Amino acid sequence: MDHNLRYALLEDLANQKIFQFDKKTFFKEQLKKEYDPCASYNYQPCEPIEVYFQSIDLLSQPLENIDALDWSASSNVIHYIWQQWDGEDEYFDLESLEGIEICPNIKSITVEYLWRVTNLSPLSKLKKIESIVIWSPPADPIESLSPLLKIENLKDICFEGVRFENHEETEQVIEQLKEKGVQVDIIMNED
Repeated sequence: MDHNLRYALLEDLANQKIFQFDKKTFFKEQLKKEYDPCASYNYQPCEPIEVYFQSIDLLSQPLENIDALDWSASSNVIHYIWQQWDGEDEYFDLESLEGIEICPNIKSITVEYLWRVTNLSPLSKLKKIESIVIWSPPADPIESLSPLLKIENLKDICFEGVRFENHEETEQVIEQLKEKGVQVDIIMNED
């Protein structure tokens, strides 16, 4: 699983108060020092926190409680890892959705600016998904929208600033989605 997808899932568990993390306590207990919010280490990723987050057994968490995946530059988990991250690089961008099916009750996905996913096929494994909102700067083109045709409960998609490999196929899939009653709002980036 993409480590940033893992972080996004932890963010949602934290928002539900299921997963709890306190940076000061972590520093004191795990690193044996006091956390200093003014220290230079806040201007780079904190590797011990990343190692800790990556070691968490997600399958032992109540993933059925996750019904919304929200990932943006303001996510708390990002700032636990890199307190002074300025958002001007791709460090926290989602690159793959492989493994997302471990959260079978996701109904909505919203990703703001942290998107480099090219393959949407893992989304077709989410049977309850209704809404997908992606706001992204130009990045690698999405291979195809066609996996979205397999999602029976899909009600709306909003993609802004994305690119697609095949514009003709994309237009055909958009029409097929609309015929299924899906509200489609796509602003493509032609760069």
